[in-house]
Amino acid sequence: MEKTQLAAMCFLLSTFVASQAFQCMSSSNCCEETTLNKVVKKLTDHSSQSTQSARSSRSVSSSDDCRSIPGVKNMASSSPWRYVEDIQDSRYPRLLWKAQCICQNSCVSLRHPVENATEKTFVQKEVNGESVPIFADTTVYYRRPCANVDKSFYLEPQKYPLPVACTCVATQ
Repeated sequence: MEKTQLAAMCFLLSTFVASQAFQCMSSSNCCEETTLNKVVKKLTDHSSQSTQSARSSRSVSSSDDCRSIPGVKNMASSSPWRYVEDIQDSRYPRLLWKAQCICQNSCVSLRHPVENATEKTFVQKEVNGESVPIFADTTVYYRRPCANVDKSFYLEPQKYPLPVACTCVATQ
């Protein structure tokens, strides 16, 4: 998923969350558990649809190899990354996909491909570079209990730095 598409999806999800949960957005404006659960269900249904479509458009690699594979967006970079799940039950959306840089203390040189019968890969390391994550701030909402009111909650918005990709930067 392109960075602009991911940013647009995060913005739309944040807007949807705020419009659905406006009545429950501060400790002075609490919702009973049943009301908040209805809002959470709407958020969860919307979030799982967005997450499924987002996940289907990205490659989730479990490889620890610092190499580049053309044709797979997150693996075709000089700084390849994998997506890992970040799940927090008290946060909405509950599931976020975080980019995790595969190469540590280096990048992949794209100058010297290695070709075999099935794929062309790049495995030579670029020691003058370092893989670092790229962050996009998004708003997430945390379920918080209201003080002095049993079974009442509110949603607390917080800025969340979400790693969306990795890039290669020059080292000193």
